Amino acid sequence: MPYLIQNPEASDPEIHELRFGLNTIGREINNSIIVLHKSLSRHHAQLVLTDERVLLKDLNSLNHTFVNEIQIEQCELKEGDSIRCGSVVFKFVQTLNNDTPVEFQDDEGSDLSDEGSDLSIVRRFSPNETRVVIQDLLDERHSGHQGSALRLRQKDTDQRAVDKLKILLEVSKQLSSPEEPDRLLVKILDLLFEIMNVDRAVILLVQEETGELEQKAVKFRPGISSNEQFYSTTITNLVYQNGDAVLIADAASDRRFHEANSILVQEIHASMCVPLKPREEVIGVLYADNLSRANVYSQEDLEFITGLGNQAAIAIENTHLYNKIQTEAVMRTKLERFFPQAVSRKLKEEGNLEIVDTEVTALFADISRFTQLSSMMEPRQVIEMLNDYFRVMVEEIVFPYEMMMLAEPFKPRLLCSRLFATSTSSGLRSAIYKFKFTSDSTREWWQQEILAPKS
Repeated sequence: MPYLIQNPEASDPEIHELRFGLNTIGREINNSIIVLHKSLSRHHAQLVLTDERVLLKDLNSLNHTFVNEIQIEQCELKEGDSIRCGSVVFKFVQTLNNDTPVEFQDDEGSDLSDEGSDLSIVRRFSPNETRVVIQDLLDERHSGHQGSALRLRQKDTDQRAVDKLKILLEVSKQLSSPEEPDRLLVKILDLLFEIMNVDRAVILLVQEETGELEQKAVKFRPGISSNEQFYSTTITNLVYQNGDAVLIADAASDRRFHEANSILVQEIHASMCVPLKPREEVIGVLYADNLSRANVYSQEDLEFITGLGNQAAIAIENTHLYNKIQTEAVMRTKLERFFPQAVSRKLKEEGNLEIVDTEVTALFADISRFTQLSSMMEPRQVIEMLNDYFRVMVEEIVFPYEMMMLAEPFKPRLLCSRLFATSTSSGLRSAIYKFKFTSDSTREWWQQEILAPKS
């Protein structure tokens, strides 16, 4: 069986077995040999394998096809011929030699030759084969299919449906990574303008405090004058309240919107508005319109932008949840560091605590003769003493007796910590006794171990 060896001079060339009949080479996923390289066309070349010969034909590719560095339109291949598609090199062989290195790799690039030696591998499939380059499915010069604002190359209805699913899959991949909310919204609008012919678009999200829609991101086609609020609040509020996508062929002539000043002033003609609804609740809307023509959008456009809006809504919610988890993790770390478990648990369960009028006892404590002690220590010894001091204070006194510690700014002659206690007077007395005992013990230990004269 004939083979094509991709990058034959490499240490780990990729082997493509040619099947009887038609074999195609290109970037598109429906090719027999998929090579995701920018120098190749979507459908670059084809090989026809028969009993008598193997015929290579260029498919009007942009960067052409070469055999032994001679540009060809059609050529019969011979053993050992060098084939170059764009800048990707192949070698044609009828059979594989025993010294031809064939390496199978997992997704991480690890060599599976040894591990898979006892396995009967029928076929390998790389996730890269499902990757779609959105631009390959679009026609940048085309203003859209008749009656549609989508920039799809294909005119066939079935193929357009397949391409729309491919694009939405790629959109979901591009929006799946957590990003800053503002950057995510800009990316959503960039994708919308790349795929569809729209003049203006805006994303509005619901404010948690007021429950009203608020503009978060906006984009205009080049040449369109910007306006802070160009959209119709009548349309956006209708979609927000009902939760259904709407397509308006000519808003300026629609009687339902005659009282909407924004539609008349902005001369809005065709427009679409879809809810951002990751689950049951609408979190915002995506609005797009056209200023020049009526009836420019179709049912196909509305269905597609609804699917795009669903992907956008999921991405927005995921980003919100990701940021919320990060914030809670930071808060949990702070609470566990500065408050007893009982207090931190109460704060996490109840959130903002209510103001309570009660008596609070404040205990002021400091390290006596700290200036004198520190003047006779090395800097590292001072740090170790303070670490021990605060460790004992927090772990053995503050937390066990459910106190809170607020440290005042450092003063030259005083290292002071303020303890606020809401425990009983007997508990507070026990804390004071333990604090005094611990402080005396710590000071005596430091005087013996650090300050005692060395023999």
